[in-house]
Amino acid sequence: MVGVDCELWEEVMDEIAVGDGSDPRYLTTTSHPGETENDVIEFAKMFSVSNTSEVDVVRI
Repeated sequence: MVGVDCELWEEVMDEIAVGDGSDPRYLTTTSHPGETENDVIEFAKMFSVSNTSEVDVVRI
C-alpha cells in the first residue's frame, strides 16, 4: 500500500484478513510510505510467491 495513511490501511486490511482466524488462507500486506506507486507495483511484481499471480492495484 502506498499513499496517504498507507500504514493505517495496511493494519485495517490485516485485521479484516485475519478475522476470527478460522480461514486458513494467507495474505501478505505491505505499506510503503514515501514511495511512488510505480516503485510499489514493481516491488509487488518481484515478490516471490508459490504460484503465478497478477498484481492488483486498488485505489481508495
